[in-house]
Amino acid sequence: MTYTLRIDKADMAQAVELLQGLGFPKDNYASMGDVFKKAGLVSSPLEERIRFIYALSQEISETLSQIDSVLSARVHIVLPENNPLSETIQPSSAAVFIRYRQDSNIESLVPQIKKLVVNSIEGLSYDKVSVILFPSENAVSKASQPEFQSVLGIKVASGSVRPFRVLTGVLIILLVLAAGGMGFLFWTSLKHRKGQT
Repeated sequence: MTYTLRIDKADMAQAVELLQGLGFPKDNYASMGDVFKKAGLVSSPLEERIRFIYALSQEISETLSQIDSVLSARVHIVLPENNPLSETIQPSSAAVFIRYRQDSNIESLVPQIKKLVVNSIEGLSYDKVSVILFPSENAVSKASQPEFQSVLGIKVASGSVRPFRVLTGVLIILLVLAAGGMGFLFWTSLKHRKGQT
């Protein structure tokens, strides 16, 4: 689904800042179907494994990016190839990178995020998931809360003061002209009545 936004050229920088603060444009994640498209007749086991890990990380990253206040998410998965005959087994691990809006309380969601990742990857334990949070500069609050000035007792955004004054001046002129026209019509009507008497 795509949307078209129309804005004035003067508001372009503010609009871009606002969109970036909200995490737009969103990252494109490859689905399992995209990653596992057959390019040739036969894939090597290593190629299949790499594609599987990449597809899995993309799927989880996309899921995490749906959380409110998350601007972008990346999941890096390590699935060691353990030899079944070896006595030492290397555990799986995952590192989660999340860039979030500074005005949110994403820290409270870390246990749920770790649980989601653990339940998405076979053989992964809770203590082998690290979640790293990076706050983004809160461009949204800056962009969405413009400075206001008082004009004739009315609060007007700083960027709209001049157009507001012009509009107010035009309205006053129109009111004066309308009042003058009404007065002229009334005076003409009175003069006409006196002329009849």
